[in-house]
Amino acid sequence: MLKESVYQKLAYVSFCMYLFHRVIFRLLLNLYSPDSNYARVVYLTGLGLPLIFTISFYFQKYYDRLTMRWKRS
Repeated sequence: MLKESVYQKLAYVSFCMYLFHRVIFRLLLNLYSPDSNYARVVYLTGLGLPLIFTISFYFQKYYDRLTMRWKRS
């Protein structure tokens, strides 16, 4: 069972993941594209999902920091 903090982080980055998942998947497939569909699904799930989560998390943190700075000024 996943901890509550994992759900919170997933909720925090979900919209950013939604916006950028196709771009990241496309970049990954341009770098390496397995021949079979099964291998492609395993590749994108194993490497793509953690990469999307990580990129989205840091992008969202940067965006929040940027908007808070903008709101204060």
